[in-house]
Amino acid sequence: MRHLRVFIVVVLPFAAAYYASYFFRNIDALISHDLDVDLKLGAAHLGLLTSVYFLAFAFVQIPAGILLDRFGPRRVQSTLLLFAAIGAALFGLASRFEFLLIGRALIGFGVAGSLIAGLKAIALWFPKDRLPLVNGCFIMIGTLGVISATVPAEWLLHFIGWKTLFVSLARLCVACALAIFIVVSLKMNSPSVSKRTRVYEETSATTEDDNQGSPCESDLLSVHGSNINELNYSRRGQPPGRRP
Repeated sequence: MRHLRVFIVVVLPFAAAYYASYFFRNIDALISHDLDVDLKLGAAHLGLLTSVYFLAFAFVQIPAGILLDRFGPRRVQSTLLLFAAIGAALFGLASRFEFLLIGRALIGFGVAGSLIAGLKAIALWFPKDRLPLVNGCFIMIGTLGVISATVPAEWLLHFIGWKTLFVSLARLCVACALAIFIVVSLKMNSPSVSKRTRVYEETSATTEDDNQGSPCESDLLSVHGSNINELNYSRRGQPPGRRP
């Protein structure tokens, strides 16, 4: 029951952000005709809009990994999602190609850490024997964004249009950022981290107690080597203290 509560509070906000990442990645193909009609964009413009997303996405990967190790997934992911929200809002309100391009780049920048941040959060909160199941559920929820960006999104576009859709996605990113930052408390006192820290401290204390009052391994090897040398000299008829 406790793991289910942690899954709802911790995993679902990160999974929703991962879902948005997949949705943003695949929605361009669906709205390309609308962009062509509304803003008179050609194939070259649409290709650039698609590629700038992946360029920004790839650019953030290594810095995001460093920041996740330094500050944790809670602060990093909630901050990145705000950039995605700004980009989605700018994309939805844009009337020129330049603003579409900037918005698309901000979206790629903002959702770049969705996968690794979620996996990091799961590793912090769940024990090792639960990681395969929880990771699988997390990735399953995220990849539903690919399915949602096809027929369901096409059906939705008939009612609200692509501009309203992106503004709604901006609101989703803000909601995910707030949920991750406020609801999820990824601190060092999380259950799995505390348990690992306690086990490490107990193991270290036991090792220190075992080492107290006993010679270290190098001393034992030194004494053993001295005894062997003395034995060899005695066999040669030389006293141990006089060595050539």
